[in-house]
Amino acid sequence: VAEMDATGALIIVPNSDNNDDAANNNGSNKQGQEAPSSKDYTMMHRVMSQLPPEELASFGGLPALPSSNSTTTGNIKLTAKERQEFEAKMEVLWQTRQEQLRKMQEESIADLPKILKERIATLKEYLMGSNDKLMELLESRRRRRTDNEDGNEQDNKEGDGTKSSSTANNVIDALRDLEFQLSDVDMARDFHTLGGWPYLIALLDETMHDHVVVGTDPDSENGAHEVAEAAVVVDEIRALAATTIGTAVSNLGEFRPWALEDVSSTINELRKTKSSNTSVDDTDKKMMTALSLLTRVFQEELDQRTKAMGGGTMAVVDGPSSHTNAMSKSRATFKLRAIYGLGSLLRGNPTAQQQFILTNGPD
Repeated sequence: VAEMDATGALIIVPNSDNNDDAANNNGSNKQGQEAPSSKDYTMMHRVMSQLPPEELASFGGLPALPSSNSTTTGNIKLTAKERQEFEAKMEVLWQTRQEQLRKMQEESIADLPKILKERIATLKEYLMGSNDKLMELLESRRRRRTDNEDGNEQDNKEGDGTKSSSTANNVIDALRDLEFQLSDVDMARDFHTLGGWPYLIALLDETMHDHVVVGTDPDSENGAHEVAEAAVVVDEIRALAATTIGTAVSNLGEFRPWALEDVSSTINELRKTKSSNTSVDDTDKKMMTALSLLTRVFQEELDQRTKAMGGGTMAVVDGPSSHTNAMSKSRATFKLRAIYGLGSLLRGNPTAQQQFILTNGPD
């Protein structure tokens, strides 16, 4: 009988009912005649024939189905020799295919920690040289816009300079992939175990994102445009980080303590690496957690709204610049994602809720 296992592979198991019937009716078989095989080799042939031609070629091809001796029914009657040869070949091919699937599954599982390590390395690399990395992202986006205007949209379909999630070599593509990967409980746990959590949290800190436009006067029109472009990308990175945090901690109760893990040592080390000034001021000595950084964003939004209310409006107006629209949209998106992340940290987490209240989070 053909059955589907948990991996989706077709396996053949003995049919116990048929075996019992065969044993009970043994006397009806002719002396010396082999009992029919309990494996459905015709089914095996039909399944393997669906493989791509190049894969079939790697097996040396499939044996042809033996010709039928019956012209009146759909049942194939084989001679003993034909059956033995056909079944022997199919047995070898089937077992080879099953072993190939097993190895592919093992390799896929083994590659997962490698993928997480690569994503963590990408986050760390960005944090240690954010200005250069930001400039690379901006240049990549400008090239895509130019190609799009010229009618070549191919590059615009490839994300931010990468061609697949397995080669996410910039921080935005890495975060997009992580947000998907960390929806899995085991992947989220491994990500934390491998030390990725502090770098993910560090991306929330605006001071970690240098976006100084070298060689351009920020007060000029062109300089203001480049500064605005960089600010939009920073907001996108922080928004993706907040979403990824929310996705990761939403999995299990055992992940709730991550909300209050102090990552200040990692952030301070990154700051020292990026700056020649190795001194650490009083602000740097404060605890920095996912909860505290996202609460800060929440508080800043409330402060802006309160200030705006003094002018008779709840709307936060940034100014008359032509770049305000894009910046406002990116900042609004980041704040919404930050609230999602904050809600995920607080939901079902009494310890984090208490800390949020003690630090006047709702004020």
